Amino acid sequence: MLSTYPRVPTPEYSAPSKENSVLAITELCRKSKPNQTAFSEAGGIPKLVSVLLGFSPGGTKDYSFIRLCTLVAEAIKEMAKGNQANQDAIAEAGAIPPIVAMLGSTEPQMQSNAAAAIASLARTHFENQGMVARTGAVAPLCTLVRDGSDEARDRSASAIWSLATDHPFNKDTIAKLGGIDPLLGLLVTGTSDKSQECVTGALSAGPL
Repeated sequence: MLSTYPRVPTPEYSAPSKENSVLAITELCRKSKPNQTAFSEAGGIPKLVSVLLGFSPGGTKDYSFIRLCTLVAEAIKEMAKGNQANQDAIAEAGAIPPIVAMLGSTEPQMQSNAAAAIASLARTHFENQGMVARTGAVAPLCTLVRDGSDEARDRSASAIWSLATDHPFNKDTIAKLGGIDPLLGLLVTGTSDKSQECVTGALSAGPL
Protein backbone atom coordinates (compact mmCIF):
# COMPACT_ATOMS: atom_id res chain seq x y z
CA MET A 1 0.00 0.00 0.00
CA LEU A 2 1.33 3.40 -0.90
CA SER A 3 1.54 5.93 1.92
CA THR A 4 0.90 8.97 -0.27
CA TYR A 5 -1.50 9.60 -3.10
CA PRO A 6 -1.68 11.99 -6.00
CA ARG A 7 -3.60 15.02 -4.84
CA VAL A 8 -7.26 15.17 -5.67
CA PRO A 9 -7.62 17.83 -8.39
CA THR A 10 -8.63 21.29 -7.21
CA PRO A 11 -9.55 24.35 -9.32
CA GLU A 12 -6.04 25.76 -9.52
CA TYR A 13 -4.74 22.64 -11.29
CA SER A 14 -4.40 22.69 -15.09
CA ALA A 15 -6.75 20.38 -17.01
CA PRO A 16 -3.99 17.85 -17.87
CA SER A 17 -2.81 17.82 -14.24
CA LYS A 18 -6.34 17.13 -13.01
CA GLU A 19 -6.79 14.31 -15.50
CA ASN A 20 -3.44 12.74 -14.66
CA SER A 21 -4.21 12.92 -10.95
CA VAL A 22 -7.53 11.12 -11.39
CA LEU A 23 -5.97 8.53 -13.70
CA ALA A 24 -3.29 7.81 -11.09
CA ILE A 25 -5.90 7.46 -8.33
CA THR A 26 -7.87 5.05 -10.52
CA GLU A 27 -4.88 2.81 -11.13
CA LEU A 28 -3.82 2.84 -7.49
CA CYS A 29 -7.28 1.71 -6.38
CA ARG A 30 -7.74 -0.90 -9.09
CA LYS A 31 -7.85 -4.37 -7.50
CA SER A 32 -6.30 -3.02 -4.28
CA LYS A 33 -8.51 -2.90 -1.22
CA PRO A 34 -5.67 -1.53 0.94
CA ASN A 35 -5.25 1.39 -1.46
CA GLN A 36 -9.01 1.92 -1.68
CA THR A 37 -9.11 2.15 2.11
CA ALA A 38 -6.05 4.36 2.38
CA PHE A 39 -7.50 6.82 -0.12
CA SER A 40 -10.74 6.99 1.83
CA GLU A 41 -8.99 7.39 5.17
CA ALA A 42 -6.96 10.26 3.72
CA GLY A 43 -10.21 12.13 3.05
CA GLY A 44 -10.02 11.72 -0.71
CA ILE A 45 -13.56 10.57 -1.45
CA PRO A 46 -15.46 13.82 -0.68
CA LYS A 47 -12.84 15.81 -2.59
CA LEU A 48 -13.08 13.56 -5.63
CA VAL A 49 -16.88 13.50 -5.59
CA SER A 50 -16.94 17.30 -5.36
CA VAL A 51 -15.65 17.41 -8.94
CA LEU A 52 -18.96 15.89 -10.09
CA LEU A 53 -21.33 18.07 -8.11
CA GLY A 54 -21.52 20.78 -10.76
CA PHE A 55 -22.38 18.37 -13.56
CA SER A 56 -25.69 18.40 -15.40
CA PRO A 57 -26.37 16.99 -18.89
CA GLY A 58 -26.18 19.79 -21.40
CA GLY A 59 -25.20 22.20 -18.65
CA THR A 60 -21.66 22.68 -19.90
CA LYS A 61 -19.86 22.59 -23.22
CA ASP A 62 -16.46 22.65 -21.51
CA TYR A 63 -14.94 19.49 -22.92
CA SER A 64 -12.15 19.42 -20.33
CA PHE A 65 -14.76 19.36 -17.53
CA ILE A 66 -16.77 16.65 -19.30
CA ARG A 67 -13.63 14.54 -19.71
CA LEU A 68 -12.64 15.09 -16.07
CA CYS A 69 -16.08 13.97 -14.85
CA THR A 70 -15.81 10.93 -17.11
CA LEU A 71 -12.48 10.00 -15.53
CA VAL A 72 -13.80 10.60 -12.01
CA ALA A 73 -16.66 8.16 -12.67
CA GLU A 74 -14.10 5.51 -13.60
CA ALA A 75 -12.15 6.26 -10.43
CA ILE A 76 -15.31 5.91 -8.35
CA LYS A 77 -15.96 2.55 -10.00
CA GLU A 78 -12.55 1.32 -8.82
CA MET A 79 -12.85 2.82 -5.32
CA ALA A 80 -16.27 1.27 -4.72
CA LYS A 81 -15.62 -2.17 -6.18
CA GLY A 82 -15.84 -4.80 -3.44
CA ASN A 83 -15.51 -2.21 -0.66
CA GLN A 84 -18.67 -1.58 1.35
CA ALA A 85 -17.15 1.19 3.44
CA ASN A 86 -16.25 3.08 0.28
CA GLN A 87 -19.66 2.39 -1.23
CA ASP A 88 -21.14 4.04 1.87
CA ALA A 89 -18.72 6.97 1.80
CA ILE A 90 -19.17 7.69 -1.90
CA ALA A 91 -22.95 7.71 -1.58
CA GLU A 92 -22.80 9.90 1.54
CA ALA A 93 -20.59 12.37 -0.34
CA GLY A 94 -23.39 12.88 -2.87
CA ALA A 95 -22.00 11.01 -5.87
CA ILE A 96 -25.11 9.14 -6.94
CA PRO A 97 -27.25 11.99 -8.40
CA PRO A 98 -24.52 13.38 -10.70
CA ILE A 99 -23.44 9.90 -11.78
CA VAL A 100 -27.03 9.03 -12.68
CA ALA A 101 -27.26 12.35 -14.55
CA MET A 102 -24.19 11.36 -16.55
CA LEU A 103 -26.16 8.49 -18.07
CA GLY A 104 -28.05 11.17 -20.02
CA SER A 105 -24.91 12.59 -21.59
CA THR A 106 -24.37 12.38 -25.34
CA GLU A 107 -20.75 11.30 -24.74
CA PRO A 108 -20.48 7.49 -25.07
CA GLN A 109 -17.50 7.17 -22.71
CA MET A 110 -19.24 9.23 -20.03
CA GLN A 111 -22.33 7.03 -20.34
CA SER A 112 -20.18 3.91 -20.09
CA ASN A 113 -18.15 5.05 -17.08
CA ALA A 114 -21.27 6.23 -15.25
CA ALA A 115 -22.92 2.84 -15.76
CA ALA A 116 -19.79 1.09 -14.49
CA ALA A 117 -19.70 3.32 -11.41
CA ILE A 118 -23.35 2.52 -10.69
CA ALA A 119 -22.62 -1.20 -11.02
CA SER A 120 -19.86 -0.94 -8.39
CA LEU A 121 -21.82 1.33 -6.04
CA ALA A 122 -24.94 -0.86 -6.09
CA ARG A 123 -23.35 -4.32 -6.02
CA THR A 124 -24.60 -6.18 -2.91
CA HIS A 125 -25.50 -2.85 -1.26
CA PHE A 126 -29.24 -2.63 -0.59
CA GLU A 127 -29.30 1.06 0.37
CA ASN A 128 -27.35 2.14 -2.69
CA GLN A 129 -29.49 -0.07 -4.93
CA GLY A 130 -32.55 1.79 -3.70
CA MET A 131 -30.95 5.23 -3.91
CA VAL A 132 -29.75 4.68 -7.47
CA ALA A 133 -33.19 3.50 -8.60
CA ARG A 134 -34.99 6.36 -6.84
CA THR A 135 -32.67 8.84 -8.53
CA GLY A 136 -33.94 7.66 -11.91
CA ALA A 137 -31.21 5.39 -13.23
CA VAL A 138 -33.29 2.45 -14.43
CA ALA A 139 -34.84 3.99 -17.55
CA PRO A 140 -31.60 5.41 -19.01
CA LEU A 141 -29.75 2.18 -18.21
CA CYS A 142 -32.37 0.20 -20.14
CA THR A 143 -32.00 2.62 -23.04
CA LEU A 144 -28.22 2.24 -23.02
CA VAL A 145 -28.47 -1.56 -23.01
CA ARG A 146 -30.44 -1.20 -26.24
CA ASP A 147 -28.83 1.78 -27.95
CA GLY A 148 -25.46 2.50 -26.31
CA SER A 149 -21.94 1.79 -27.51
CA ASP A 150 -20.74 -1.80 -27.13
CA GLU A 151 -18.98 -0.94 -23.87
CA ALA A 152 -21.91 1.08 -22.55
CA ARG A 153 -24.31 -1.76 -23.33
CA ASP A 154 -22.23 -4.25 -21.35
CA ARG A 155 -21.68 -1.89 -18.44
CA SER A 156 -25.35 -0.89 -18.32
CA ALA A 157 -26.36 -4.55 -18.22
CA SER A 158 -23.90 -4.99 -15.35
CA ALA A 159 -25.50 -2.04 -13.55
CA ILE A 160 -28.97 -3.54 -14.00
CA TRP A 161 -27.62 -6.80 -12.61
CA SER A 162 -26.33 -4.95 -9.55
CA LEU A 163 -29.62 -3.11 -9.07
CA ALA A 164 -31.77 -6.24 -9.43
CA THR A 165 -29.89 -8.67 -7.20
CA ASP A 166 -31.85 -9.41 -4.01
CA HIS A 167 -33.94 -6.24 -4.46
CA PRO A 168 -37.59 -7.08 -5.31
CA PHE A 169 -38.67 -3.45 -5.79
CA ASN A 170 -35.90 -2.79 -8.30
CA LYS A 171 -36.71 -6.01 -10.16
CA ASP A 172 -40.30 -4.82 -10.55
CA THR A 173 -39.16 -1.37 -11.65
CA ILE A 174 -36.78 -2.79 -14.27
CA ALA A 175 -39.55 -4.98 -15.69
CA LYS A 176 -42.11 -2.16 -15.72
CA LEU A 177 -39.71 0.18 -17.50
CA GLY A 178 -39.06 -2.32 -20.27
CA GLY A 179 -35.70 -3.67 -19.18
CA ILE A 180 -36.22 -7.27 -20.26
CA ASP A 181 -36.31 -6.84 -24.04
CA PRO A 182 -33.03 -4.87 -24.25
CA LEU A 183 -31.31 -7.51 -22.09
CA LEU A 184 -32.58 -10.30 -24.32
CA GLY A 185 -31.47 -8.30 -27.34
CA LEU A 186 -27.96 -7.96 -25.93
CA LEU A 187 -27.92 -11.68 -25.16
CA VAL A 188 -28.45 -12.31 -28.88
CA THR A 189 -26.34 -9.51 -30.37
CA GLY A 190 -23.59 -9.07 -27.77
CA THR A 191 -20.18 -9.82 -29.20
CA SER A 192 -18.18 -10.39 -26.02
CA ASP A 193 -18.07 -12.81 -23.13
CA LYS A 194 -18.73 -9.79 -20.91
CA SER A 195 -22.06 -9.22 -22.67
CA GLN A 196 -23.17 -12.76 -21.98
CA GLU A 197 -21.99 -12.64 -18.37
CA CYS A 198 -23.77 -9.37 -17.56
CA VAL A 199 -27.03 -10.29 -19.26
CA THR A 200 -27.08 -13.75 -17.71
CA GLY A 201 -26.36 -12.21 -14.31
CA ALA A 202 -29.16 -9.67 -14.68
CA LEU A 203 -31.70 -12.22 -15.85
CA SER A 204 -30.71 -14.75 -13.18
CA ALA A 205 -31.01 -12.17 -10.39
CA GLY A 206 -34.65 -13.21 -10.14
CA PRO A 207 -37.93 -12.62 -11.94
CA LEU A 208 -37.89 -9.30 -13.79
